[in-house]
Formats: sequence, C-alpha cells, structure tokens
Amino acid sequence: MNMPEGLTAEDLAEIARMEPEDERCVVGKCPYCGEIKDNLLPTNDGSLRCDECDSDYEWCGICKEDQRYDDHCRHIFQAEWGEWLGSGTAMRADELESVLITLLDLMPAGFSQDLRSAILSGNFYTWAMLPLIGGSGHLSLRGMRRCDWGDFLMEIGQGDNAEEIADAYHWLASLYKTDTPKANNTTVSWLNAYIAMERAARLHALPA
Repeated sequence: MNMPEGLTAEDLAEIARMEPEDERCVVGKCPYCGEIKDNLLPTNDGSLRCDECDSDYEWCGICKEDQRYDDHCRHIFQAEWGEWLGSGTAMRADELESVLITLLDLMPAGFSQDLRSAILSGNFYTWAMLPLIGGSGHLSLRGMRRCDWGDFLMEIGQGDNAEEIADAYHWLASLYKTDTPKANNTTVSWLNAYIAMERAARLHALPA
C-alpha cells in the first residue's frame, strides 16, 4: 500500500477516527508542528496549518507570504497591545496616529516636514545596525535631508519615553520607498495634520 507523502499507517488510522472541529476545518497532519489535528485551515498560500500554529504567523501583503512572529519582515510588527500592524497588514492603523504625534513632539523642529518630504520622494526607509551585546548601534533614516535624525531617535529610544513611542518607530520602519504606498499615504496624511497644527500654534503665539 502506498502511503500519502509524510503520513504513516498510524497517522491515517488516527485521521480516520477524528472529526473536523467545525465545517471550515479538515483533519490531517499539520506540516508546521507535525501533529495530527482536527482544525487544519487553508493559509494564504494554499497550504494547511492547524489553528495553534496559525497564531504564530501573520500574512505580509507586501512580501506576499506568511511571516513567523519571531522572524518576520520589516513590513509588519506586533504592537504594544498585541495586534499585528505595519505597512504589510490589512489592519487599520488609526490608533498609531496619536503615538506618532507623541514621537513628533519629542523630535527637534523640522523633523515632521523633512519626514513628509522624504516619504513623498519615494526614497524613505530606515536602516539600523544594532549590536547584539552592548553599544548603542546606528540608525539611519534614508531619504531625509538631515543625516542625524536617526541619532535623535536612538536617544529617545533609550530614554524614559522608549516604550511610549516604540510602535511609532516600528510603523516608520515598516515603510519602504515606493513599495508601501498605502501606508506611505496614511503617514503623510498624519504628518499634514500635525504640520498644520504646528503652524496654527505658531500663528496663535504671535503677538497681536
């Protein structure tokens, strides 16, 4: 008797005894954990994965492939509250606007305008060289006029506000040149609102 690839006679007997968890699922051997499960579901690439393993992966719409939570691409990140966000996800990122504003408030004058210009130019992305042990590393924000913005971000990231602005940094790091147009446009709209608010505050502060 020829066995299906990767399945033993014992596997087939166990599969025959089990019922799917619900109408969406199938019974089979999960190729990720290697266990026989009653809750296999199709993934974005057409393969099957059990519900337990599925929680370890997130689909990136930019890379067009699943990313594992502990080894993923730049386009996605797990927010402080646990939700997957970034330019590669389909989730709304409205919650991040206030976090980005907090970061912008901490940066020197001119950062928001320079960031907007860099994103609109299609050349913006972040590049980091971070040592595994000790040292402060280096962060570069490519496409921006000033070359030292990364130094300011590194300083903030090592200070008292690090946890508060972490998601804002990860959001910016998920942008990449013209590969992330939707997230780029969202970020530019936030920056436009912030810059307009800054301008209004300056005008209000002028003497009558």
